[in-house]
Amino acid sequence: MTHFTQLRALAIVTAAMATIALVAGQAACTRKNEGKTPEEIFNTSASGVAVVVNNVFYKASLPNGITFYFSGIENGELKDLTTTIDSIKMSTVSGTAFFVDENGTLLTNRHVVYPEPPHDQVVACSNKSIARLMMFYQKRSTELEHEMLLTQQSIENNVYWDFDFWGRNFINESPENDSLRVQLQALTTEKERVKEALEKLSYISPNDISVQVNSTLSIALHNQRVTSANDFMSCKTVMMSPEDNVDLALIRLNSQQTPQECHIFKTPQETDEWDSPTLAEREKLSITQPLVMIGYNQGLVLGTTEQGIQAQLTTGTISQEPDNNRVMYSIVALQGSSGSPVLNQWGELVAVNYAGVMNSQSFNFGIPLVQINKYLKDWGIIKPKRKMMS
Repeated sequence: MTHFTQLRALAIVTAAMATIALVAGQAACTRKNEGKTPEEIFNTSASGVAVVVNNVFYKASLPNGITFYFSGIENGELKDLTTTIDSIKMSTVSGTAFFVDENGTLLTNRHVVYPEPPHDQVVACSNKSIARLMMFYQKRSTELEHEMLLTQQSIENNVYWDFDFWGRNFINESPENDSLRVQLQALTTEKERVKEALEKLSYISPNDISVQVNSTLSIALHNQRVTSANDFMSCKTVMMSPEDNVDLALIRLNSQQTPQECHIFKTPQETDEWDSPTLAEREKLSITQPLVMIGYNQGLVLGTTEQGIQAQLTTGTISQEPDNNRVMYSIVALQGSSGSPVLNQWGELVAVNYAGVMNSQSFNFGIPLVQINKYLKDWGIIKPKRKMMS
């Protein structure tokens, strides 16, 4: 082999090695930019995700002044229906929320903090309850009339003619009549109340019913040990979206301070550019893009472990071309995961989980970041700035 041939062969080998190194470097760079593993995202973010416990009861009011209370709707009936405030029972609604600032503010779904029952269902259940009450009062009215008649007859049967020492006759009666007359008066009073109730019920129009949701909110943190109700952290609702198709709400700890150990899910702040490439990339989601969700499926049922309250990690991909109103993804979710943060492969917030496809656990919907940012900006949580014109 000539010297020239050797030099040419060496150049070819060197070029080949350089090409391999370049390709390898590009591949390494690509792998590096592919993002974090789901485990890495979970370990970084789970501390900022809380389980929400909402103890709820409902106050229903009718135009004629009748008020009653119930704890929910079950099997087509108003559950725990009562007319006295002292006997109110509560139901528990669970969900997920996550911290968005240092002031103890968390983002979640409106239906988690304000689980308003559908008006048409309340009307239908009220109609059934009113019909049942009217049947009860009508039956009771008939029973009272019969009891009053029997009592009056007993009183009359206890009245008789008697004679005094000189043989003069006079009317006498049994001492039992005193108690019978008290009983008759009680029956008469109850009969009047039943009559009044029937009259009120006959004028009730459940279509005009108004329902007030009474909530008592608290949260528990990931890895927190909970042994009693006192271990939960109290909070209150501060904002709710007025739009039906934007299921978002803000709650805030009564302490107004986010615990130091909690991760805060950052959104554009005062120091960020509102139209920066990073934000635009986060708002632009694509089909088949991998996503991660951290939440509390089934609330405390699955979340309570020997190590304390534990959030769950679920993964999937975007399964439908997103729009500005919703993101559909193949992430398994159960009741209790409402309000969970949905993150991209770099662990950045891109959506809030809010609903599932009927009869499916594997397809769910999230509110996209473009809507989240709009509302957090309107609510004053984020104050982004636009780039200055050069």
